[in-house]
Order: sequence, then C-alpha cells, then structure tokens
Amino acid sequence: MDPRDGDTDYKRFLSLSSVDGIAVRTSWDLLEPQDNRYDWSSIDKPLSIAAEKNKKVTLHIIASSYSSPPSWLKRQGVKFYNEINPFHAKRSVKEQAVPWDVTYIKKWEEFLQALASHLRTSGFDKTLSRISIAVPVPEMSLIACRNGRMSDSVIYSRDHYLWAWQYSVYAMNTAFPNIIKLVSAPVSEICMPDHDGARFYGDVLSYIRTLGSDKFQVYAADLNAKGSQRLNGLGSEYRHYPVGFQFIWSFSNDPRNRFDGKLSDAICSASKNYGANYFEVYKDDILNPDPTVQSALGLIHQPENCQ
Repeated sequence: MDPRDGDTDYKRFLSLSSVDGIAVRTSWDLLEPQDNRYDWSSIDKPLSIAAEKNKKVTLHIIASSYSSPPSWLKRQGVKFYNEINPFHAKRSVKEQAVPWDVTYIKKWEEFLQALASHLRTSGFDKTLSRISIAVPVPEMSLIACRNGRMSDSVIYSRDHYLWAWQYSVYAMNTAFPNIIKLVSAPVSEICMPDHDGARFYGDVLSYIRTLGSDKFQVYAADLNAKGSQRLNGLGSEYRHYPVGFQFIWSFSNDPRNRFDGKLSDAICSASKNYGANYFEVYKDDILNPDPTVQSALGLIHQPENCQ
C-alpha cells in the first residue's frame, strides 16, 4: 500500500481471507513534516482498519532513495548531497542526507521513539507485525556511490556507513523491542564496484546478534522464479534469522520479464530453499482472477503442496 491508497483500498484488501495483513509504504517527511511535530493520520487509518479486521500491518518508513528526507533537517545542520541515480533514464538528481550524518541518525532515533509512543498510546502496537529498518537507506546499497564517492563533495566511508547502520539497528530495537524488524539485503555492491554487499550485510547481522534479540528478520526485495540473487550472494550468516521476501515485481504486470518464470516457482523456491515465512505480494497479483495466479498464491499458506 502506498500514500495514494485510502480507506477503500485498505478495506478491500484486508477483507480478503487470503490476506493476513498489508505492508504500508510511507515516508518520514510525511509523518514528521516539521521538527517534533507529527502527523500520524496516514498510518492510523490502515492500522485502525486492520485492527477491526483482526489483521496485521507492516510499516516501511523511508527517508531516501525512493523518497526525500524531511527538508527541516537542513536547519538542524544535517549535511546533504546531490544523489544522481544512474539507473534512471534521465539520470535524476535528488537532494539526500549524507547517510552517516550524526544528526540525521539521531533525529531518526527521536522519530522512532515518538512513533513507538504513539502506537503504544493508541493501542496500535498490537496490530503492528513488522517494521523495516529503512534508514540510512531502504535497501542498504548506495545507488549514487561510485568509486569511493557519493558526489564531488562527499567521500564514501565504510566505517562511517557501518556505524550508521549499527546505530539505526540499535535505535529501532530500543524503540520496538517486541516487533519483528526487517533488515533488507543489498545487491552485491554497496559502493560500485566494491562487491562489498555480502560482507557489509554480514557485519550488520553480526552486530544484531550481539543485541541478543530474536526479533529481526532477513528481508530481500528481489524474489523471482529463480530465487533471490541478493540472498544467493550472501554467506551463511543470514541463515541464523527467519527470512521474508517482497517479489521483484508484479507477476501480473511484468513487461520487462523481471519475474523470469512462474509465480509458483518463486513461492516454492522461497519456502524450500530459504525457509521463508513472510511474503509481500503486489496488489495486481492479489486481484488477478487467473486461476493459475490464485493457485500459486495459495502455496504461500500451503508450501507443502509445492512440487
């Protein structure tokens, strides 16, 4: 679910017996439009409807790459840079916060505490199933980083970036000790062409183990019929954790053939090869009346029927 979705959309999907809950993607700047002034309405609506339906909600709150950080962070002294996305057809440029800026990470920690307090006070903490660690960036890899530089003025520092991830993990675990926290796996590179993705992710997971918490889940947003390229490239460290997936794309609307095969193969691969117990399915697939698609989705709840 995205910010453009409303009550009708939430009710439509949460009323389906095949759906256990919804994943709500939103942004930090929408929830905290001014420093220490919050607007929780956009998440209260889906949480309230989910609670009525006895369903669950996952929150993805992003602040960079696919979104923009709150503009008021500049007045707090957060350093910004121009992120050039080389994968965008027009090489789009967006202002982003430097991922390891101390004030950026500390203000995120303050936001998490406010969010946790709001959910407890409203009773929605019982409806929240999972929350993703999407700061410093949503999927860990730095899309603008090339050859050790984020931009002409910002040099990449692995030590600083690892600190930012460790502190963000710590802050999220402090605010939500009893909620499962999704830790998104990167592609093979953190700063192209370093091929540091697997080692960097392993270092983050190793830090998580020192916290002594079992409320973390490995998460990859690239599941297709061939499995997960991101998880296949990792070492064994991730096998200490439960695994969850977002499909790489909607199977029902895939003009670039990112799925590379059958929907059922993707689900069975996730269940058998990775032991996945959490799936985020695109809305187009949920609504697709094709019996082959619906039969495949049924394997999520009945993986024993995989061939």
